Amino acid sequence: MKSYTELVDHLALQIREYPRGGGARPVGMLILQRGNQDIPLDKDVPNRWPDDPAEVGYNLSPLGTALLKAGLEYSGGADGEAYSPELLEQSIPHVVAEILLGIQFHDKKAVASAFRIAEIVCRVLGLNLTYEEDFTLGTYLLSCLIKAEYYRHYEMMMDNGRRETALAVRKKAIKEIPERDAWTQFEPFPPWTSGFDAEHRRLVKPMHPQLKETYWVPDDWEFVYRTKKGGDLSIHHELPKAMVNIYQQDKDAGEWTVPPSMWVRGVNRLEQNAYRINQKLLSVLSGEKNSFMWFPERNTKLEREEARLLKKRSKPQDGEEWKSLPKSKRTLEELAPIGKKQTEQIAQRKENGEKPYDLEDGDPARHCSRALHRIHQEYWISWRENQRAKIAHAAKHSKFVKELRKAQELGDRTFYQRAFLDSRGRVYLSRSRVNYQAGDLCRGLMEFAEGKQVRKKDMKYLWIHLGNITGVKGDAKNKEAEAKKQKPKFLRWGRNPAKTYDQWKGVSDPWQCIRACIELVALEKNPKHKSHLIVEIDQSTSCLQHIALIRGDEKLARRVNLGPDYNDIYLEIAGTMPELDGLAESDKRKIIKMVLVPWTYGGNAWSAKEDFHTSQIPYLSAMTSRQRLQCAMNVQRAIERELAAAVGYTNEMVGHANMGIGRGSRNLIWGTSSDFSVHCYKQVTTEIRARLWVGHKPNGRDHEKRLTGWKPEEEVRIRKLKKGIAPNFVHSADAAVVHMVLAYTPDDQPVVSVHDALGTHIRNVGEAKDRFAKAFHRIYSSMHPLLIARDGVPPAVATPSDEDVPPQLLKDTYDPQHMTV
Repeated sequence: MKSYTELVDHLALQIREYPRGGGARPVGMLILQRGNQDIPLDKDVPNRWPDDPAEVGYNLSPLGTALLKAGLEYSGGADGEAYSPELLEQSIPHVVAEILLGIQFHDKKAVASAFRIAEIVCRVLGLNLTYEEDFTLGTYLLSCLIKAEYYRHYEMMMDNGRRETALAVRKKAIKEIPERDAWTQFEPFPPWTSGFDAEHRRLVKPMHPQLKETYWVPDDWEFVYRTKKGGDLSIHHELPKAMVNIYQQDKDAGEWTVPPSMWVRGVNRLEQNAYRINQKLLSVLSGEKNSFMWFPERNTKLEREEARLLKKRSKPQDGEEWKSLPKSKRTLEELAPIGKKQTEQIAQRKENGEKPYDLEDGDPARHCSRALHRIHQEYWISWRENQRAKIAHAAKHSKFVKELRKAQELGDRTFYQRAFLDSRGRVYLSRSRVNYQAGDLCRGLMEFAEGKQVRKKDMKYLWIHLGNITGVKGDAKNKEAEAKKQKPKFLRWGRNPAKTYDQWKGVSDPWQCIRACIELVALEKNPKHKSHLIVEIDQSTSCLQHIALIRGDEKLARRVNLGPDYNDIYLEIAGTMPELDGLAESDKRKIIKMVLVPWTYGGNAWSAKEDFHTSQIPYLSAMTSRQRLQCAMNVQRAIERELAAAVGYTNEMVGHANMGIGRGSRNLIWGTSSDFSVHCYKQVTTEIRARLWVGHKPNGRDHEKRLTGWKPEEEVRIRKLKKGIAPNFVHSADAAVVHMVLAYTPDDQPVVSVHDALGTHIRNVGEAKDRFAKAFHRIYSSMHPLLIARDGVPPAVATPSDEDVPPQLLKDTYDPQHMTV
């Protein structure tokens, strides 16, 4: 196997000399050689690589400088020695080659990979490019990877039935190179002091698609302490007495010291967390002879279904509906081109506002009967869903493998993670391969680096946690009681995870479950054991809770646990679906939840079907792929019948959008209760094209694939902008609660956010829960999101009226009793 240095050198050669057979330089090469010089991409760009990156306007990040130095060193130089012009000309290609080898493109769409490459390369080199230049540069560098024979191209089946060009690794050595993780490091990150950090990482990710010139960057004043004179600012963001007032008054000078914005303090607090990988669970995952027994690469059931569908395609068909076709044409394979053309014709007529013509008596050579057309559609929908289910399984397996490998690479070292926010204010850690927001496996593997002793009174939170992750229904008391009954089983699992795998693999969150069982064993053996386990505090149907309070809908609020009595909205909806009768309540609940959660954020049955495809619930796994899609659609219809208030909220928010979008406006902008500024854009996009080199044709000429990307234009997609306001507004309100909780969390209590949930030490759950409840209460009692966004009312006077929120739900004694911990 070639060494890493040899792999870098070989790829750098492709970048520096491509195409070696002569001809014009690719535009991607010109972009790199031009740097940030203000010259056109033509003959004005010198045909050489710059000796000094600064001469062409590069603004290298510290990482870029380090890669530049390393590239020169292993190319023949050494510290203190002069470098030859030939070596200096290799510098930028070596930096770019190292960047590329630090990214895995296996089974990724080429278009998405091209933009991802451009984003990272531009960040490290400090380049400022247009959308077209991003796409061209990324495609050129993908061509270099293929030219170096590190990757090959293939056609990937997508959800919509179309095929997309994707990449697959050709060399095992490439697949085994660890991904460079610029968002995880082994020392704390410095606090954010502007919209970009020293590595050119962006703090707030803009909404897409929008023009680059409209990207919002927070003002510098949001990151610093500042003073204000006069006025009583103490009430603006004052929390209940249990929380510290963020303002300090200098009585002599009559000035107030105003700290950085709440959302900035929140994200900086989050990044203070020190994590590590739990070595016990890692050894369980890595210790088996077949370490991927936990998640098999192949789904044999889906493969059997695929084989059955393939066989059915060529099998002669009987029945009255087939008699209109000659015997030689009575197969689904022969019917396919006729049915496909007919589907396109019907769709076109509907788009034109015409009624589809009667197809019963037409020429069979041109179109088929309605009955045959229905058979054609049903078969190909089943086929496409089977292929999508296989892709979903493969993607889930690939994710599992990459997360496990990254955990093995991190080993037992303490690490920290950089966060970023989306345009709604939601906080993400997802740029790190292993992060607590990534899912069950990562949440099981990750723990806090600092341990804390668990007091006797804290043990209830471990039991409730075990109840949550094993699917126990009911309120916190019921979960605690039911989990305690299963103590012998949990101890047995925790002592022998591998041997008992078949017993615990089917629980709601298997890896978090076995990790908690391992912790229970440790505490049973030694009550003074210092626990590193992260226990999650989760809001109950948080999106619906926000909708209830934004609308002032008391009935909905009580249905989603904003009152004294516990109610399970998931089981309530499941009770309206006779087809789910006979299932275990935990399975019913999970089936509804897989559709309801994405639905409340603007998704639909199509958003949920991938989870249905990979679910281990027997009821779903026994279905065909087509039946799982139909089941998701049935669940969505039941949700919309039961939650008419949530549908009404969407309509009301579109009304607010109509008021917010004036003539010529290209966006929707509003402030949140945590001082975050939400900027929503939805631009019309147009095609941009680039060519990917994929090999040579038999005649020796280049073989290229045309890739299509999308570039935002000036014109606004008003309909899309309005459609997105309902879920985006809930996201922003939910994010404000999390910002407030993070900002007020003491330094000695690590807490990690998962959108509407929080993870903390067993010992600190009670305090974190109280902090969460008070933040939620404060925002709706005196900092109501809709009033702040709608009227620009300062938080000091933005107290909602009776029409805005049910006052009895927001008394000073309010406490969400039915949070899952």
